[in-house]
Amino acid sequence: MTPRPDPRNLDSPPGGPLVYNYDNLSMETETMSDYARYQMSDGTVVDIGNASRQWEEATQWDGSNHISLATGSQWDHERLYRSRKGRYYIERCSAWQGTIPSAEWISNEAACRWLLTNEYDLDADNWPKDLATLVDTVME
Repeated sequence: MTPRPDPRNLDSPPGGPLVYNYDNLSMETETMSDYARYQMSDGTVVDIGNASRQWEEATQWDGSNHISLATGSQWDHERLYRSRKGRYYIERCSAWQGTIPSAEWISNEAACRWLLTNEYDLDADNWPKDLATLVDTVME
C-alpha cells in the first residue's frame, strides 16, 4: 500500500512526519508503523524502511499496563534506528488521540544511553559496535 500524505503536516514543526501510513498504526495494540518518512530538523528525509538497524523499546509490567522504559509511559513509545548512513534517530509515537508520530536525530551518546535504558545486553550481537566505546562515557 502506498502511504498517503498527512494533511495535518502543512504546518508541522521540523522533525514532524513528511508521510505517514496510518493503516499500520493500531491504537489498540499501540504499535508503530513499519513504514514512515519523516523530515528531520536539518531538512533530511528519513525513511524507516531504509534504516540499517532498529531497536524496540523495552517495557515493564506494572500490574495493569506495559510501561515504556524509554518514556516512562503506557501511552508514549519510542524506537531507535540507525540510518543507512550510520546516523541514529528516535521515532516517537503515542496512543494519545491527536498526536502525530515524529522522529529526531540523536547523538551517538544519546543512542548509547537509550540502549542501556532499554536494557540491551552489551555482550549481545544486537549491540552496535560503533557505540561500544561510549558505554564507559555514559554509564557509571
